[in-house]
Amino acid sequence: MKRNKDLAFIISLFFLFVSPALILAQEQPGQPDGNIELGPDIQNEPDILWAWGEVITLDPLAKSFTVKYLDYETDQEKEIVIATDDNTAYENIKSIDELKPRDTVSVDYIVSSEGRNIATNVGLELPEAMDSAEPQAPVGGDSVPAEVPATPSAGD
Repeated sequence: MKRNKDLAFIISLFFLFVSPALILAQEQPGQPDGNIELGPDIQNEPDILWAWGEVITLDPLAKSFTVKYLDYETDQEKEIVIATDDNTAYENIKSIDELKPRDTVSVDYIVSSEGRNIATNVGLELPEAMDSAEPQAPVGGDSVPAEVPATPSAGD
């Protein structure tokens, strides 16, 4: 009799713990497995790369420009030629024609199948304007403001 109770107990434990694990481990309909086939739009999507630096040369005929930038992995200055096309978006400028040498730019680009760097976005970094709302420091050195608020003394 004891043996039947033990057997029933073991079977109960099996159904209680092992069965849900087996059910959950099975592939559910609509759930992707490890061998996902991506659609053509996703498979051919190139990585977007980024560079930030100074424009050193422009080639208006080729619609390209060269940027000197710091390669953060090697800590060395490098140059990269960036081409633009009709799909290139611009920030703070309307086209590549507005770029000048020594401008600072931020460029998002992709590498085409031919190995060309094609800009998806070119942003011209604008110089920071001085904020006229901030008070300026006095120029005379030891000048004191016209009114100095009174501070209570220990005896008041």
